[in-house]
Amino acid sequence: MPPPLKGIDHIHVYVADRVAAEDWYARVLGFTREKKLEFWAPDGGPLTLSDASGTTHLALFERPTEKCRSTIALATTGRGFLDWRTHLAALLDRPPEVEDHQISWSLYFSVHLTRLWSTAPERKRETPAAYPSQQHRRRQA
Repeated sequence: MPPPLKGIDHIHVYVADRVAAEDWYARVLGFTREKKLEFWAPDGGPLTLSDASGTTHLALFERPTEKCRSTIALATTGRGFLDWRTHLAALLDRPPEVEDHQISWSLYFSVHLTRLWSTAPERKRETPAAYPSQQHRRRQA
């Protein structure tokens, strides 16, 4: 059984124009800069935005436009982090990469979604569009 999670910490959003994206998220969703994380933004790092409650975070990365590149950061405890590292190493083709961000730690891994579907038990599909196409892939930085 997978170790417990505390929730989704943040989602990586790759944008061609980070200034314009920050303005859009502020105007449309009310997101503002997370001041304590601004030091990460220079030199290609994330500009972190959060909602008024501080429970939903977006990490804006300025990058050239790509087809699909999604990263979801999940929150867990210190013990949970170690348990997840062991759990993922046992299930994936290669162990996750560990990165120390000085104020947090990350496990990075990439999984092709089509591989997940091909190893899942047979399911009755009512609508073929309910599943990603064979071309859809999840990639991490």
